[in-house]
Amino acid sequence: PPPPPPPAEREPAAEAQQQQDGAVAPNEPEWNPGTGSGREMLLQGFNWESHKVNYYGEIAGQAREIAELGFTQIWLPPPTDSVSNEGYMPRDLYNLNSKYGSLEELQMAVRELHEHGLQVLGDAVLNHRCASRQGPNGVWNQFGGKLDWDQRAIVNDDPNFQGRGNASSGECFAAAPNVDHSQDFVRSDILEWMNWLKSHAGYDGWRLDSPSR
Repeated sequence: PPPPPPPAEREPAAEAQQQQDGAVAPNEPEWNPGTGSGREMLLQGFNWESHKVNYYGEIAGQAREIAELGFTQIWLPPPTDSVSNEGYMPRDLYNLNSKYGSLEELQMAVRELHEHGLQVLGDAVLNHRCASRQGPNGVWNQFGGKLDWDQRAIVNDDPNFQGRGNASSGECFAAAPNVDHSQDFVRSDILEWMNWLKSHAGYDGWRLDSPSR
């Protein structure tokens, strides 16, 4: 019998119409929708000197101007107790009195920003955490506050803090104990803390600082 006829070629106009209608073109990846509309504009609402002023009061006072400039979201600095004034050496994660101001001042600032239609992102420092006291061998690897972890929460290849967790998946940050996020209790504690922080501060989302293991 004669061979079957070849498949009919697509008309260019029909193919263009299919792409225009939203169909995926051949060999093109499918993309899942993002969390935003694509029209957001984010403002980093602080700098390295912001802890030297009445920060929460000042940012609250600028909420109207920030919104009028077209920004839709604002990123605030780390709110927790920290060894460094800038907030990037967190210590007691449940203590929200920092160099930027108190918990009550933070809540006031977030409310004011919300009243002007701005979404507020919190800065969560997850890679490392400063200890509150020394262990029996004199190393600063005993944590304080509600999350009173010990060496098990620190990666075991951090050369400075004698951790007893698992190996790190990246480079260690030398200035503070590197948290072992492969531990179930660490992940559970961090998740609980972030949910608590979101509800207490009123954040709409997060900027994650160095989120490695």
